[in-house]
Amino acid sequence: GQSGRLSFGGLKEVVRDMWYGLAIPPDQITDFDLKGLWKALDEDKSSTVSVGEFMVFMRRYGAQHSMHKSSQSKMTCSVISEEDEDLKEQIANAPALDAHQLASLATNLTLGVHAWLSRTGADKGAYAGSLLWPKFVEASECSRHGRMRFAEFRKMVAQVLRPPPAPEHLMAFWRE
Repeated sequence: GQSGRLSFGGLKEVVRDMWYGLAIPPDQITDFDLKGLWKALDEDKSSTVSVGEFMVFMRRYGAQHSMHKSSQSKMTCSVISEEDEDLKEQIANAPALDAHQLASLATNLTLGVHAWLSRTGADKGAYAGSLLWPKFVEASECSRHGRMRFAEFRKMVAQVLRPPPAPEHLMAFWRE
């Protein structure tokens, strides 16, 4: 396909392929769920999704939800805030990822979040398409008004993807 663009076939291959993909079987993420994710991603119905579209999708749906947090999480969250300040420079200096690397990381994260939310025993339909990222952000005890800081994002990604992406890749992705 075109460089930096993903088709539904490519997405499915990334999900199912045993050698080059995530090897996620249909009983974990159904083809129906994959199609739902694809429909939400491919808003303009162009049959391919660019890194930019992927990022817009994630930003748009990751910033819509807020959830009231319990006071017990306040301490954890202020520690994370301080840690985040220290990370600003590292994030700014992280090496750039090319379009393919960004698309690949974004795809892995999306599928990881999907699988993780499914494991939490929630109704699969509740996390279809556009609700995926808000639910992920909401699951973080430190998100405020549907937003999260990098340190919290990193902590959540570690729960969702094993092994997690290299720290500098995650920082470069965050910066984008």
